[in-house]
Amino acid sequence: MQTSKYLLANDRDAQWGLTVSTVGYEEIAPGDPYPTRGHADGYYFTLDRGRELNEYQLLYITEGEGVFHSTTVKEARLSEGDLFLLFPGEWHSYHPLLRRGWKSYWIGFRGKNIDDRVANGFLSPKHPIYHVGFSDAIVRLYRDAYDAAIAEAAYSQQLLAGIVNHLIGMMYSLERNIELKSRNQNH
Repeated sequence: MQTSKYLLANDRDAQWGLTVSTVGYEEIAPGDPYPTRGHADGYYFTLDRGRELNEYQLLYITEGEGVFHSTTVKEARLSEGDLFLLFPGEWHSYHPLLRRGWKSYWIGFRGKNIDDRVANGFLSPKHPIYHVGFSDAIVRLYRDAYDAAIAEAAYSQQLLAGIVNHLIGMMYSLERNIELKSRNQNH
C-alpha cells in the first residue's frame, strides 16, 4: 500500500528557504516486490541501478528492516526507528528485507536552508542514517505533512517547510542525545 502526494512550489515559495515536493507513506509486506510502482517521473528506481535525486528526502522506517547503499556509504542496515537522509546528486539505492518488509514515511524537499546546513557540516552524505528509535511525535509530523499536502491550502509550502525543519531538528537532537546518554553510561 502506498499513499503519496507530489507538490509544486513557485518562486515566491522558494524564497522562504525550503520547499516540499513530495510526501507519502508505504507499507511493504514480507515478500512484496520493491520498489512499488506509482512514483512520479524522476522518483522511480530499480534496486540494481539505484538513482540520483535533485532534492533531499528524509525517510523514516517505523516497522521492518532494510538495506541502504549510496556513493558514500557502501552498505548499511536500516531498522525500525531509523531516519535516513538522501542527498541531491548522491547515487543511492535502498530496500526492505524480503522476509521482513517495512512501513515507511518520506518527505522530499530542497532549498537554501537545507543547503546551508549541509555546507556547515550539520548534515552529510557520510552520515545519512540516524538511529532515533520509534517516536510518535515524528510519525505525527509526517502525518501532518501529508494532511497539509493533500489539503493544498494557501501557503501550505510554508507550513510544510516548518514541518521539515522540525523533523530535521528532532532527528539531529534525538540521535545526539542518545549518543551522549550511551557515552555517559559507559563511563
